[in-house]
Amino acid sequence: MPRRVVVTGIGIIRSNGHNIAETLESLKSLKSGVGSITHLQTGYRGLIPAAEIQLSNEQLMELAG
Repeated sequence: MPRRVVVTGIGIIRSNGHNIAETLESLKSLKSGVGSITHLQTGYRGLIPAAEIQLSNEQLMELAG
């Protein structure tokens, strides 16, 4: 039986934009999404930069719909 995939919409959440418009603007202006780790629970906090999405899990769920 063939498998099907249904795409119901598109979206994007990145470290330098929380939607398509913000991401496109960040890319055009060469804005980096790399910075200090603030949300991720890791022993590397303060030691290395990361491209972290700086939102809580609740905020991410709200954006995802």
